[in-house]
Amino acid sequence: MISRRADADAVAATPQDMDDILSLRRAISPGDTIYGRATWVIKRERQYARPDRGERVRITLGISTDRISLDHVLDTLRISGTIISSDHEAVPHGGRHSIMVGIGDAITIRKERWTKVHRALLRNRTHAGFVLVAIDRAECGLARLHGTRIDAYPPVRSGWGGKRYAVPYDVQSYMERAARAAADIHAKGDHMVVFGPGTTKNRLANHLAGMGHRPRTVEGVDSGGDEGIRLFARSDILRKAVSESRLAGAVSALEEVMAMAGRGGKRFTMGYMETAAALKAGAVDRMVYSEGLFQDNDEEDVVDLLNAAEASGVTMYGVDSSTDTGLRVTKLGGVVAVLRYAIS
Repeated sequence: MISRRADADAVAATPQDMDDILSLRRAISPGDTIYGRATWVIKRERQYARPDRGERVRITLGISTDRISLDHVLDTLRISGTIISSDHEAVPHGGRHSIMVGIGDAITIRKERWTKVHRALLRNRTHAGFVLVAIDRAECGLARLHGTRIDAYPPVRSGWGGKRYAVPYDVQSYMERAARAAADIHAKGDHMVVFGPGTTKNRLANHLAGMGHRPRTVEGVDSGGDEGIRLFARSDILRKAVSESRLAGAVSALEEVMAMAGRGGKRFTMGYMETAAALKAGAVDRMVYSEGLFQDNDEEDVVDLLNAAEASGVTMYGVDSSTDTGLRVTKLGGVVAVLRYAIS
C-alpha cells in the first residue's frame, strides 16, 4: 500500500496488490467520504443522434459511502454511495454512483473517526517483489511475485525443436530476448531468481549480470517455462529462495497446519466457524485466508473477523487463486490458522 496523510481526517491510498484491496475493504465503512476516479456517460442532444448513445468520460467524484463490496474477484473493490462532489458540471449532486478501485487506482478516504485498526490497515508499506525466471533450452517462463500474488507473463520461446526435431536456433538471440523480457517486468527494489534444468539458467544469469542486475540462481527445479514457474510456486524451494516474501510465510503456516492435521495435533483450525471461535478465545497466532472465505460466508462477517484478528495482533496472510497455496486454502474452508495453544 502506498499511502500518505492528506490532512487530519483524510488518507490518500493506492493499493499495490490483492492484500491492499482487502485492507481497503476492511478500512472503509458506511458514512466515509471517498474521492476517486469513475466513468460517467454524458448524453448530448444533437440532431440525428441516437438517444441511447452517450460519451463516456473520466471524472473525479466524491461520494458518501453506504455500500462497500468486493466485486466478484478479490482484486476489485466497488464503493457505492451518494454523490457529494464532482469535477464535471454535467454530474448531478445527490445522485448515486460507484467508484471501482483496482490495483494501482488512487483514492482518498475521509473519516470522522479513525481507529488504530484503520490506521494500521492503511499504513504505507512496500514489499520487495521477486522476478521469477524458469528457463530451459526451449522456453523461458516469466512471473513476478509480490506480496502473496504471482502474476504470470507471456513466455519467451527459443525455437528449439528438441532432440527428435533438431532445428538450428540462435542461442545468443534467445538469451538476449529472455533477459530483456525479465528486465522489463523488474521493478525498483525487486530481486531476480533464475532456475531451471541444466546450465541454461547460469548462462542467462550471466547475461542479466552483464545488464546490471544481480540474479540469484536456484537448483532443484527441473522444468522451464510456465511449468517451471508452477513447480517453483508449489515447492519447498520457494520458502528457501524467497524466505522474506509474504507468500513464503503463508506457505509455511499452511504446511504447519497440514503437518499437525496429519499427526493428530490440536493447535490448528480450518474453516470460518472454528477459526472465529479460536479468535474469540485469543488463541490464534497466524492465519491464512483465501477468496473462498468471502465466497462461502457473509462478507460483513468476514470483514469483522479479519478486523478482530488485526486488532488482536494476529499475523495474517491473504492468498488468491494465482497460487497453489490459495487453491489449497479454499478447499480447506477458505481459512486456516495456527494456534498458540490447543482449545477444546
